[in-house]
Amino acid sequence: MKVKRLFTEKKFYIPIILFAMFLWGSAFPALKISYDVFKIPQEDYFAKIYFAGLRFFLSGLFVVLYIGLFVKEKN
Repeated sequence: MKVKRLFTEKKFYIPIILFAMFLWGSAFPALKISYDVFKIPQEDYFAKIYFAGLRFFLSGLFVVLYIGLFVKEKN
């Protein structure tokens, strides 16, 4: 199945919406767990900002890799 078809057909709207809701809902608990795993203290704001920067950098890298691998440009 093509990715474009996945986002344009109505029968896929509800599963995609539920998946997005799950991801948004799991973000805060995942952060709390990752602070414990990486031993980031509650008052260390620099470490939290640094950790957030790493997460955003990695997510951007994943987007670039996805586009490079799966999105074909039409000329």
